[in-house]
Amino acid sequence: MKILEIVPYSVLYLLFSVYIYISHFSSTQSLDNCINVFSRASPSARGLCIPTRAVCDAETIFALSSGHGRCGVAVVRVSGPASSMVLRNMAGLTQALPPPRTALLRRITDPQSKELLDRGLVLWFKGPHSFTGEDSAEFHIHGGPAVITAVLQALGKHTVI
Repeated sequence: MKILEIVPYSVLYLLFSVYIYISHFSSTQSLDNCINVFSRASPSARGLCIPTRAVCDAETIFALSSGHGRCGVAVVRVSGPASSMVLRNMAGLTQALPPPRTALLRRITDPQSKELLDRGLVLWFKGPHSFTGEDSAEFHIHGGPAVITAVLQALGKHTVI
């Protein structure tokens, strides 16, 4: 019996996200081989290009929370102290953050190129009352592989100025 048939996908994604986080900060080598192995293990993940870098600093990370492949709505979660800055930059929030646990319909853009990536819901969760226990943001975007990849790549090149 294959491991993917026994272990729920959510557990595999969580373990994989932790592995990426630890690997990124314990060595400088690329994790492309790890991504390729994981993509072969899950047929629905084929064709999805996922950046594996942490956002902003050693404590802020991001991951696709809804699973790989095509879906109606994909959820991308950013967690850590810089998540509020990421939310402001990518969702064009010029004033205060939205109230915690309140969804806003926003234009989600690449902070560097200002290119429109999608129009979706953004949510802010103030720690410790969040899924991860720290400040976090969620982007609820359209679930096509192109949109997911574009948002994850924008998060991957996000830097602190």
